[in-house]
Amino acid sequence: MEWNRTLAVTKDADGKSGLFSLSVDDILFFRIVSGRLIAHTSTDKYYLVGGEKINRFLSALNSSGCHFYRSDRGDIPDITKIRKFNKDWARAYFTDCPDAKSKFIYISRHRFNEFVELTMKHNAYIRELENQPQ
Repeated sequence: MEWNRTLAVTKDADGKSGLFSLSVDDILFFRIVSGRLIAHTSTDKYYLVGGEKINRFLSALNSSGCHFYRSDRGDIPDITKIRKFNKDWARAYFTDCPDAKSKFIYISRHRFNEFVELTMKHNAYIRELENQPQ
């Protein structure tokens, strides 16, 4: 059976808004809050339905052609959507010109360089930026 690249989500933590199908291609990152996965898009956030173990869920996603990797304990970005790194604040952004309202993920300081290298491997946009003359 082929996967349609959607996930069952709800708009509220209690599930009272009902179920929605969210395209995995719209997800910028997952954030783990109190053991629950929250999917963040560019405009909203959604709560995943189900009690799947996080590591097993990520393994299944990435085995299906996705590129979600932990950047620290609580954040799991789609590394193909990252557009800018800030080493001073140990963050990555999903826009070229981040501002105070821009969504971002945290990156573990001791794994920052390793995470940037992994991102460059899967993200042509970041590779191109790194190869441009300064």
